[in-house]
Amino acid sequence: MAIECKHPLIQTKLSIMRDKKTSSKEFRESLTEIGSLMCYKVFEDLEVVDGENIVTPTNAVLPKKELANHIVLAPILRAGLGMVDGVRNMLPTARIGHIGMYRDEETLIPHEYYFKLPEVDNPLVILIDPMQGLLAKLRLPAGATMVWNPRPSKPRTPMPWASLHFSMQRP
Repeated sequence: MAIECKHPLIQTKLSIMRDKKTSSKEFRESLTEIGSLMCYKVFEDLEVVDGENIVTPTNAVLPKKELANHIVLAPILRAGLGMVDGVRNMLPTARIGHIGMYRDEETLIPHEYYFKLPEVDNPLVILIDPMQGLLAKLRLPAGATMVWNPRPSKPRTPMPWASLHFSMQRP
């Protein structure tokens, strides 16, 4: 599932990034902040389950809320790396993988050259790339599972996925 987020705070950060007078430091900071801001929209439908009980300061006993899936952040190298810190600020326990892709200049078809994701139980893989063009070319249907095979000697593992991206192009 690809999620488009047109939040006003993201639009202001994009304006900073598009300005040719913006320094590299401001550009990186804005990109990190966009990663954090997009988390609210991207993760609003995550399934939450009850964990072990906790005791509140008023001695009430409540179940601890936990994410049903283990989150795996998979930035598309190299552009996606700039958003990882912002997302990880919101999800500090997320594991990190990496996907290297390039687009054939003639056919515009993406080709994978590197793929490494951590092995976790019940994962949800979040593809991170600031430019929607490459992810759009993957043409994964809504609700699809991303099939990955980091080691050809092992069977392929289907994983649920979502993507986190925005467009630097003018609206």
